Amino acid sequence: MKVLITGASGSIGGECLTQCLAHPSINTVVAFVRRELPGDVSDHPKLNTVLIKDFAQWPQDVLEAHADAIGMIWAMGSYKGSRTADFEYPLAFIESMARVLETKSTRPRFRYVHLGGMFTQQDQEKMLFFLDYPRKIRGLAEAKVVEFAENHDSLWKTLVVRPGGVATDKIMGSRMVASMLGENWCVRLEELGAFMTYLAIDGEKESSVIQNAHITFAALRSLSRLAEYLDSAFSWYFQSRGVTNRVGIANTDDEYIKFYGLHGISVSADDPIFDLFSQILVQLRTSEALVFAPAL
Repeated sequence: MKVLITGASGSIGGECLTQCLAHPSINTVVAFVRRELPGDVSDHPKLNTVLIKDFAQWPQDVLEAHADAIGMIWAMGSYKGSRTADFEYPLAFIESMARVLETKSTRPRFRYVHLGGMFTQQDQEKMLFFLDYPRKIRGLAEAKVVEFAENHDSLWKTLVVRPGGVATDKIMGSRMVASMLGENWCVRLEELGAFMTYLAIDGEKESSVIQNAHITFAALRSLSRLAEYLDSAFSWYFQSRGVTNRVGIANTDDEYIKFYGLHGISVSADDPIFDLFSQILVQLRTSEALVFAPAL
């Protein structure tokens, strides 16, 4: 399965790229960039980078070469509001790619995942008291990409993601603020990246416009299933350690595996069960990134 992506050098786009590269169902990720990505990313065996000089002009041969992709994660945009970056670029891609896909015989609908925002405004006449232009131009783009899909229903599926605040470790205190504001207003960066990846490969039944609360709810639902699976698989081991409330999310590195819950435990590398935990976590797709797995 191949997934396309723009904005991979940014915070959210970079997280989407990480999630795509970690997902076992994706064997190729094509990042359209203006400049090469850092070496620690660009060397990944799944990743192909394609240099695009002008995102308003998509070369026919480039689109033809990647018309077999299941979808595109569009994470490119500006902070201050740019008609070129926020409006013209995404419209140029969807119109150009659609012309290519129309020449293909049978294939599933192309899933276009568009990074929007909670505070964007589609009504261009409405008076806004802050960030008027950035919110309106991004809102106009959201409306147009949804309208395009409605007019090309057999060919195209648009999924506009509208997160609120995005909590990341790079911004001190943002995760604490996110916890205080709750699921209607904030989402963790890794949850957003994982959710957008999920939409690109398996979002056919999702609504065209997805709000912040749905993103966080989906994350909690996925983690709940993961916790139930691990509880079932290792109940005997947890009981032997005296742990009654077990895992919500798991993360691994070279030295140990930690399980975070109301009662966290740590499994050291010399623990006899370490290898077994490692194998299960790899199978559950959590060793490198948080990946949505509705089938669990």
